[in-house]
Amino acid sequence: MRKVAVASSLALAVVAAGALVPVYVGYKAKHALLNFQHAELGGWLIDHNIERYDSGYLTSRARGTMTADAGIGPVELAVEHRIEHAFKPRVHTTFQLRPIGDSEVHELLYDVFGEQAFLTTDTRPSDAGWTMDVAMVSVEKPLPDGGPMLAFKGMSGELIFKDGAMNGSFVVQPLRLFDDDGGVEASAQRISFETGDAADTLATGSASYEIERLSVDSPEMSFALNDIVLKQSQTLYGEFFFSEAALRVRTAEIGERQIHDIKLLAKGERLHRELLDYLIQIGREHPSESALLNANFETVRPLVTRFLEQRPSMSVQLSFGPETDPTASLSWRLAYHQPSGMPVRLEQPELLIAGLDLGALATFKTSALDELVKLSDGELESIDELIDALAALEEEGYVVRDDAGYRIKLDFAKGELLINDAPRPELLMMLAPFLAM
Repeated sequence: MRKVAVASSLALAVVAAGALVPVYVGYKAKHALLNFQHAELGGWLIDHNIERYDSGYLTSRARGTMTADAGIGPVELAVEHRIEHAFKPRVHTTFQLRPIGDSEVHELLYDVFGEQAFLTTDTRPSDAGWTMDVAMVSVEKPLPDGGPMLAFKGMSGELIFKDGAMNGSFVVQPLRLFDDDGGVEASAQRISFETGDAADTLATGSASYEIERLSVDSPEMSFALNDIVLKQSQTLYGEFFFSEAALRVRTAEIGERQIHDIKLLAKGERLHRELLDYLIQIGREHPSESALLNANFETVRPLVTRFLEQRPSMSVQLSFGPETDPTASLSWRLAYHQPSGMPVRLEQPELLIAGLDLGALATFKTSALDELVKLSDGELESIDELIDALAALEEEGYVVRDDAGYRIKLDFAKGELLINDAPRPELLMMLAPFLAM
């Protein structure tokens, strides 16, 4: 009898402990949800306020409001949470746009989705972090005030939060925006990204965007881009920010013409984050205006000075045709290298100019000129017209011609201007008033 009593007591203890699990999990979930008031996720500022919380044994419900802002205007939402806090807790959340917003972005979304629950999320613990399934509803309706018809097939994806980082992958279904005169059509889009620190305003990490076809058809223009791939990476080394974006388009259709293998590579290196953080903050305070125009000069001056002292640089490369032998290409770089021992003084433009390092190179084959004539839609009568113009520029030293085609090179460093490796002080004198502005 004693053994039976002990076993019964143990069984009751286990059952009691199991029965208390939902209570404990529910308490922890409530505490976490009520304390989730402000967050910064990959450039999004989120304010969350729980207005009502109804606790239950296995399931609880909460209602509140949320404001999300990525720097282009706030979006105001009504949110409803259903918290399941048994042995496998999860939070199901629905989002509705509030009737009144405080930005054009909010008004646009409200015109599209109205007050329906347009976005849902399911959040659950996984691998010492959180996984969130995201879904957006489809919609097909005319936009207000006689606007075009919108046909959108919805969106789905997944977000993973772990150790302060955020990873995500989404599929955006086809979208059409059209009227009797034409419109815009995008095929399914695939988006993925990884962030180093989701709370960092600079959103370090990498991202990838792919779309099979994007087309625009209207009386004014008609073109399509096929097989678009955009990849971006952003990295912080100490106080220095490095950014790289690579865009590839397999074909661009312009009327009956095609341009093949378009590539664009943009880089920013040694960008001091102190200035970037300040401009991001100003941009959030004035989302529809230029951050520099709203910056306080006395505050921004030392930030710009330190920015230039760190030898920042930016570059862009654009090419058309095969990577090893492009039909046309354009590249430029802009860097700042203040001469050794010379301080950076924003109030003395002549000293600032001494630190500028600017370079540009354009190359193109004769075949590119023929394509340019065809794309000009009659504004250029023939390729001979272009060749004659280039010949005149060649005589002046502005263009170099060789077996590969044409080349134009510009360099400006240490106060000296070179065109095709030849000094051109007369041009520098003409540009001096503009450089001193």
